[in-house]
Amino acid sequence: KLIISTNLDKSEYKSLVIDRNYFNKLEKIIQSYLIDKIFNMVTTSSTNHLNYQLIQNAIHLINNQSSRKLNLPQNIILEVDYKSISFYENNKDAICPDINPLEIRLDGSITKFDNWELRTEKIENIDSGKKLEQIINIAKEKNYEGYFDYDNIGCNLFIRYRNIGDKFEPIGLSGHQSLKKFMSNRHIPISQRDTIPIITNGSKILWVIPYQTSQFARITNETTTILKISVVNE
Repeated sequence: KLIISTNLDKSEYKSLVIDRNYFNKLEKIIQSYLIDKIFNMVTTSSTNHLNYQLIQNAIHLINNQSSRKLNLPQNIILEVDYKSISFYENNKDAICPDINPLEIRLDGSITKFDNWELRTEKIENIDSGKKLEQIINIAKEKNYEGYFDYDNIGCNLFIRYRNIGDKFEPIGLSGHQSLKKFMSNRHIPISQRDTIPIITNGSKILWVIPYQTSQFARITNETTTILKISVVNE
């Protein structure tokens, strides 16, 4: 499958993400055609095309092993990650601003962060293994609900966007990985990664919303009190 994700709605900034490995297996002439075609799709005018040299520069960038970025005409960015190739409009108004970490209210009231709303609920007196198992099963099915061991999360929780050097320990995996690698493995478009909210306790990431919770503060058979966080994107 070549296309990973696409957003060509005229009401928003346009973007299109393709699979890098799939692209590299194509003939050079087809690669050239696709680069020009995708550029044409994400620009505001259907008559926009790239010249030969820009197409060759793009192919060279994609074939390089590292992650890089290329500025194209019409304010379009071509950005290459290890597994994906993103074309998107460099529309500053469409990218969330750099918002400082906001402390999350743990008293059940609503916390507002940019266009997100969070509500917490403390679930106590879990004295039944069956009840705990039911909650764990619910947690696996709910992308916008996070369940954590209340006694292990720490004193305060915060919501923010990603920072350079962030590391994350996804639940079910042993060891940490960079948040950048996690997002790449999940095929999250580069143009959207700065808009994904992250919940931390100040030093460790608990939840990359809505993709994955962390091994840290996960619910176990020894859990007696659970913190439930419900998230809504307004």
